[in-house]
Amino acid sequence: MPLVDDIEMLILYASIGSGHRTAAEAIAQQAADVGGAGLRVRLVDLLTLTDVGMTDRLSSVPSATGISSAYDAVWGADWLSAPVGGTLRALRPLLFPRLRAQISPDTRVVVSTHALGAILTADLLRAWRVAVLTDFMPHGFWPRQVDRICVPTQDARVELELRGFPASTIELTGVPVREQFAHAPSREAARVTLGIDGDRRVALVVAGARDPGPYAQLAQRIPAVVSALVGSGMLSVVLTGTNTPLAEQLAAEFGESVRVVPYTDDVATLIAASDVVVAKPGGSIVSESIACGRPLILLSRGSGQERANSAYLEKAGAAIVAENDDRLRDALAGSLSTASQQLMAAEKIAMPGAARHVARVALEPFEPRAD
Repeated sequence: MPLVDDIEMLILYASIGSGHRTAAEAIAQQAADVGGAGLRVRLVDLLTLTDVGMTDRLSSVPSATGISSAYDAVWGADWLSAPVGGTLRALRPLLFPRLRAQISPDTRVVVSTHALGAILTADLLRAWRVAVLTDFMPHGFWPRQVDRICVPTQDARVELELRGFPASTIELTGVPVREQFAHAPSREAARVTLGIDGDRRVALVVAGARDPGPYAQLAQRIPAVVSALVGSGMLSVVLTGTNTPLAEQLAAEFGESVRVVPYTDDVATLIAASDVVVAKPGGSIVSESIACGRPLILLSRGSGQERANSAYLEKAGAAIVAENDDRLRDALAGSLSTASQQLMAAEKIAMPGAARHVARVALEPFEPRAD
């Protein structure tokens, strides 16, 4: 029996990095399954609705010289939320001229995986409004005018309550990840699939991304990172994505000590096969690694959400931050000696079923009720 009857769910995201989009897609998949045939789900990238140019470069702005410190200062500035939100809503017809056309009379649920969507629809009272955090701690721009806000951690819940969000609106769900991460294979099965010795210590290095802007600095560090991994006796599996020159450089320099993987849709198997994931602390790869119960070594930490992700995971014991090569070597030594504790810490905060939980929260008002 379908959960809902002839309604539409609009999922808004912003293609600034990949985390907001992948979370939206994961929620959409689970909502379609939970809601049944009576639910229509539409995903909309807010940046396609604006006439403001250069939106494809926004993800690199926080890392730009001279902006990083300012971005850190305003990222958690809750006092800015109301004036910024009010200004955006007032300028909505100018900045987002095509948004109105996306909201139909059948739109009964609006899910926002980026604060911009929640801000722009804060006055849409006829719809059930759900905000979804895709990083481990909340920034200051999430509006209070939501019916539910889904958070990844208990610390995030406490922070929002301190900022005045009603406790009844906060739902602890975890960060939504794609189905492959919610049902990742075991370490043993993943290694059989990849042809990796079951007793070998393996580090997955995530060096590529669809959006290359923030990853340029990281790519420059990868040869030194792989050298340190090889020196520690670990097999390096390096996900280079579309960075073909980097893939060729690593293969030539390290030979069989490194396994280079170009772009692939099956990242879950790579993570599941690893003992530790070495990556930049973006919300997507961090959430996916934690969902698979894998600890991290975090490199090239950026501002705002990346600094918050790093701090939270390091405090939880599920990550080590390595800002330079000396710290990386120390992190590897620490990871080798405390592997079991790090693994338990990562598994403790893993919530692989987050996308389905969010889907149920989004459809909560439409559940059939007993007579």
